[in-house]
Amino acid sequence: MRKSLLLSLLIVLLCALTASAKKASTIKCELILNDGKKVEGWLVKDKSETYGPYMVKNVTDFVVATSPQSKEGTSYNADDVKEIKLTNEVSGESLEYKSLYAVKSFTMPRA
Repeated sequence: MRKSLLLSLLIVLLCALTASAKKASTIKCELILNDGKKVEGWLVKDKSETYGPYMVKNVTDFVVATSPQSKEGTSYNADDVKEIKLTNEVSGESLEYKSLYAVKSFTMPRA
């Protein structure tokens, strides 16, 4: 009885892990590049750094895929992007970010 309970719990755990691994990205993004080109896709991953005494987080690079199931996409540098809009497809919440050069010391916008 105890072995069957343990075995069934192990199987349920494996099924739950497999189901969560197959879950697609739900963050849809729209980029407006410095040259005015608009790019749409899904956010795969991002790279960020922290600056200043208040440890402000600044995104430097991110990868955008063309489909929600894709794990690879096009890499963009934050210096090439003027504006990004992120939308969570599950909750519908949306955030819009503008290029902020004031966070880094001694930098000026390129556009």
